[in-house]
Amino acid sequence: MKKKEIVDLVKTLLDVTKEHNINEIEFEEDGKRIRISRQDVQKAPPVIVHHPVEQQSPPPNVCKPGTDVKPEKERGDLFETDTVVTSPMVGVAYLSPDPEARPFIMEGGTVKKDDTLLIIEAMKVMNPIKAPKDGVVKKILVNNETPVEFGESLVVLEEDV
Repeated sequence: MKKKEIVDLVKTLLDVTKEHNINEIEFEEDGKRIRISRQDVQKAPPVIVHHPVEQQSPPPNVCKPGTDVKPEKERGDLFETDTVVTSPMVGVAYLSPDPEARPFIMEGGTVKKDDTLLIIEAMKVMNPIKAPKDGVVKKILVNNETPVEFGESLVVLEEDV
């Protein structure tokens, strides 16, 4: 690679890290490796959506290329006190820290605020998704090692009473 190509690549990688709020990115080609690490990145918290009782409706139809139009996930009944934790990024969801370990959460289990619910891997960076409040895991809406989209519902928490 020529010096100008390297400079352009570094600028592009920096833009990607800023645009997607990524703290680390690595690129390798022909035995040469570029690694960019930003220390000033603040992790985006999970997006929290409250669903009032009167807005109970099935999820919208989501269509993936090559498939029929069908509801992607059934949420069941949501109550005003339920909190739906959604994905702050595109990536792959992991329900446990490694394949041999127990899952972070189980349906019916309790969580405390800031407990890790799952991990989303985005561009080889593991991003923990934290519980926004104390509660009981009502429903896990994703499977282990499955791709997730930005804003996709991941977990439903109900208020711990």
